[in-house]
Amino acid sequence: MKNQILKSKNDCVFFIETLGKTFDPRTKEKDLDFKLYPFQVDYVNELVDRIKNKRDIFIEKSRDMGVSWLTLYVLVWFWFFTPKFQVLIGSRKEDYVDNRTIDSLFGKIDYIINKLPVRPEGFQVEKHRTYMKLISPVTQSVISGESANPNFSRSGRYNCIFFDELAFWQHAQNSWEAAGDATPCRIAVTTPSEYPSYAKALRNSHIIDIKTLHWTLHPHKTNEWYEQEKLRRTTDEVARELDINWEGSTSGIVYPEIKKAEMGSYPYIANQPLYTGWDFGLDGVAIQWWQINPLNGKPRLVDSYHNVDKVIEYYFPLFGQPINSIHQYRQEDLEFIDQIKQLPKPTHYGDPDVEKRDLKTGTSTRQALNEASIYVQTNKKMNDWNSRKTEAKRWLQKGIEVNNTLRNRFWLECMRNARYPQRLDTSQAVTPIIKPIHDWTSHHRTAFEYWAVNYSDPKQFNQKIRQLAYLALEGEL
Repeated sequence: MKNQILKSKNDCVFFIETLGKTFDPRTKEKDLDFKLYPFQVDYVNELVDRIKNKRDIFIEKSRDMGVSWLTLYVLVWFWFFTPKFQVLIGSRKEDYVDNRTIDSLFGKIDYIINKLPVRPEGFQVEKHRTYMKLISPVTQSVISGESANPNFSRSGRYNCIFFDELAFWQHAQNSWEAAGDATPCRIAVTTPSEYPSYAKALRNSHIIDIKTLHWTLHPHKTNEWYEQEKLRRTTDEVARELDINWEGSTSGIVYPEIKKAEMGSYPYIANQPLYTGWDFGLDGVAIQWWQINPLNGKPRLVDSYHNVDKVIEYYFPLFGQPINSIHQYRQEDLEFIDQIKQLPKPTHYGDPDVEKRDLKTGTSTRQALNEASIYVQTNKKMNDWNSRKTEAKRWLQKGIEVNNTLRNRFWLECMRNARYPQRLDTSQAVTPIIKPIHDWTSHHRTAFEYWAVNYSDPKQFNQKIRQLAYLALEGEL
């Protein structure tokens, strides 16, 4: 056993296959030796590499591929052998994190620990395994748990954070982005959701490496098995849970016209006016840099930016203000600041919330922006939802040019996934649904609407001024 432990220290696959068990209630034995299939060996080795080299990963999977068990085994392996290893595991509900049964993440960890032929020296369940926490008395490593919430992961620093079924999380965007400050390695494991999700936007943004674990990798899942599953599942269920289809329902789309958007090389056009659209929210801010292509009249999205839970001063360096050391900027933020501040000063358009006072400072967002020489214009008469929607659709019909950047890919996913709420079949409501859902898509959608409803063509504006001057001279005003 001592030799097995020594070899396990340097080989996670050996640790799992030699010392590990897995539980399957569908089998006669229930407790099974964990002999890994080739795709599972590959997954374990890659996950170990990601954690050691501090790199995020997004794992999309078919159902019943053993991925949750494998992920937890890898984390237990680090906990067992690595000094002061800190990991946070999370799921969409508290019961899914720890309800003391094998259905929860910590329930599976309990099973793993209980089935190991050896435990850390001095390990006592009543002392070292408390609610949503597991401590090793030897390595002083800790596995902690937390359910989805707007402040997920903000209370600590971790070697890695595991997001279980991220596509089903409420506050997914806040949780994922906050975790970027809490750990260098975020691990998302999920099947697609029926509804639009931040996980889908993240998956399609090209800012994270994707690993796909499709059922065809499993040696026991044959074409015959697949045909049988198709007989007992709905078409949508097969698409999502077996074939990893992220499209989901297409009902209730706010802007179907977005399909006319063209992604490509559409950089800043020199010597042409530049505009921004802002949306200021309590939970996030979105900014977009727009131009009108003079050759075809199409709007051009040069670049865009979005962040959550930051004070308004955090965004000032995007417009030439010096970086304040009290704000923590990610490396990708600093790189974008260096890039975007090379552009000329834009004309700013935004929403009426710019007037609201910050409860902490007592000053309005507009006042703070003005002090940084950022003056946001708002057409209050046209900022109702119907006006914004109408103008947004008018511009989308032209066919928007979207510059191919990581941030603009996220903007495009927001526009594609903005939805109206869907009523249940049992609902007795008769009033029409008129406003979209407020979710991860909202800030970019709304910032675009504010730009669309506030933008004025300089040529048309100058023509209006000339018309008004002529009427004044004729005495008709």
